[in-house]
Amino acid sequence: MRACCGQQQQQQLVEEVFRRLDTDMDGRINLDDFQLALTAISCQAADDEPEDDQSEQAEAEADKLPTIDGAEELPCSEEVQKMQRLLAEKYPQLARRLPATVATELARQRREREELETSLRRSRELAQQRTRQLQEEMERQLAGFERQARAKERQRLQAEFQQLEARQQEE
Repeated sequence: MRACCGQQQQQQLVEEVFRRLDTDMDGRINLDDFQLALTAISCQAADDEPEDDQSEQAEAEADKLPTIDGAEELPCSEEVQKMQRLLAEKYPQLARRLPATVATELARQRREREELETSLRRSRELAQQRTRQLQEEMERQLAGFERQARAKERQRLQAEFQQLEARQQEE
């Protein structure tokens, strides 16, 4: 019974933390949500500075926390570390899960960015290819119009020449 209640409380805690982090309520914690939460936590932490004994203990615990792979890529890496420390103080189980969660999200965002870059590159290549095709078609059409114009001009000149020859023969 105790294990069940503990899991239920933990699940409720996770859901509460998720609700607080998901500021735009889209069911996902994106970078903007994460940064807003970090800013709020940082501001709150500055207001609620722990006493020296607690601070030393928190720092010692923070040193034991796993590092978040890829967090250095974030413009707010220091805030992520602060958030992890604060989370470790109040919710140590969640703090241990944070690195894996952040790393997973970072990896997902990297993959998404790479897919978008690949898609953009393909789109550009297709656009360049289509532009070349259109240019070639335009040049073919212009060449055809020029041939038609020359043929008409040749016919006109031949008709004029024939008329001139006919006049000369009449004279």
